[in-house]
Amino acid sequence: MFFSKRKIKEGGFTLVELIIVITIMGVFSAMVYPNYNRYSHNFNVKKNAREIRSLFWEGQALSLSPKSESDQGYKITISKTDNTFILKRITKDQNVAKDIGADIDSYKPGLPKVELDKGLVIEKITTSGNAFPSPDKISIFFDAGNSMATNYKNAGTIKFFKDDSLFSQEITDASIVKIYLKSSLSAVRYSVIINKDLNSVTLAQENVQ
Repeated sequence: MFFSKRKIKEGGFTLVELIIVITIMGVFSAMVYPNYNRYSHNFNVKKNAREIRSLFWEGQALSLSPKSESDQGYKITISKTDNTFILKRITKDQNVAKDIGADIDSYKPGLPKVELDKGLVIEKITTSGNAFPSPDKISIFFDAGNSMATNYKNAGTIKFFKDDSLFSQEITDASIVKIYLKSSLSAVRYSVIINKDLNSVTLAQENVQ
């Protein structure tokens, strides 16, 4: 009995074929990764800008419905050197004469705060006024109207202060504050716009040159 011998061709890739495939994958990754990385940073800038805007909205909403008669309002301080923004409740110290206007600046558990994602920074802060056109730090204060019937009409109104204290100088000649948020790898930046006259907080997108 005779058996025919057949050669079985072994499957697989040659070394040259593997090198070609790896090279193609490397070129493809080099093309795709920068675009993905840029998209990721653009997304993070937009997300953080929305979170900061929501923080301002929260402060304004709380000032319209103060929890107690001692509530003066709510404050958020924005600084170019700090990546954490906390909504703080401002109350009146009942043990100090009212004409002194002593405010207690305290963070209450449960109030929201925003921490910028890694790689994101506050690029600059600008105001529409001439006194402090580009401060390094600014406080946005949402007045609760002292919770008094005579002053309650002021509830929800916005005030600007040039530092992190309500004892610092109020920026009275500015009606608009813009906070610019960007990433070094992002092709866009977002500005959070606080308009005192319109009592509004909005976002705007700009392309980075």
